[in-house]
Amino acid sequence: MNKTNATTTDTTTERPDPRQYRDRTGEPDLANYPNYWASTEARLERKRQHLAPLWEMTAEQRIAAMRRGELTMTQLFAWASRYPDQVPLIDGEFEFIAAFTPEVAEADD
Repeated sequence: MNKTNATTTDTTTERPDPRQYRDRTGEPDLANYPNYWASTEARLERKRQHLAPLWEMTAEQRIAAMRRGELTMTQLFAWASRYPDQVPLIDGEFEFIAAFTPEVAEADD
């Protein structure tokens, strides 16, 4: 019995096989990977847009937004990495991280 596999004729939606874009050491050759730089630029732009409202806030506004749960973890970590002295601490840990530890959670009960 001869089985045939269905193939698609639309190759624009297929992703390239990254294994074919390796240099002689076997590492990814990103300079030759199709659309690598375009997709990286797009990702960076989305991140800039996501963080832009955060940088427009004052430190007090960021703290209030954090406590209301309005900031994403990406925004919280970006804030903590750029302005570590602005983020409130609990027992030496950033508040947004310490809030999820059992010691702090049990203290709130």
